[in-house]
Amino acid sequence: MGPRAYAVAWATCPAPPSPEPTAREVSRTNTQHGSDAESRTHQVSAAERAAMARAFELAARGPLDDPNPQVGAVLLGPDGSMLAEGWHRGAGTPHAEAAALAAAAEAGVDVRGATAVVSLEPCDHTGRTGPCSVALLQAGVARVVYSVPDPNPAAAGGAAR
Repeated sequence: MGPRAYAVAWATCPAPPSPEPTAREVSRTNTQHGSDAESRTHQVSAAERAAMARAFELAARGPLDDPNPQVGAVLLGPDGSMLAEGWHRGAGTPHAEAAALAAAAEAGVDVRGATAVVSLEPCDHTGRTGPCSVALLQAGVARVVYSVPDPNPAAAGGAAR
């Protein structure tokens, strides 16, 4: 298994205070007997704050009358530059994270080591599409910053990967 990403739950969204909101960071560490999740405080960067605002703008493009939530995603390079973005266009279509990964691939952008900034915790289940948590890991995304945990118990848990 490859390196694991870690997720940052944005504790202060949607309107983060200045100057540096803190977030709960969940990292996954491998141990001899399995994996353990750890929590600690992490500072969210200015680039991540701007990307979260953009993720909310993208999410608003999604359909209101859909069984799936409106979600936006922005992929940032290690230097904070925007690599790609995407949003969920409706049930049965790629989720925001997968759409952003597809946009990056189409543009020939390498997302290994990137940060995914997402308006909702990446899903961790297979429905009409595969789990976003797995897609992000397989693409080599190193970190995920998300606004709120997924309230759907069937889909939640992507941050723990």
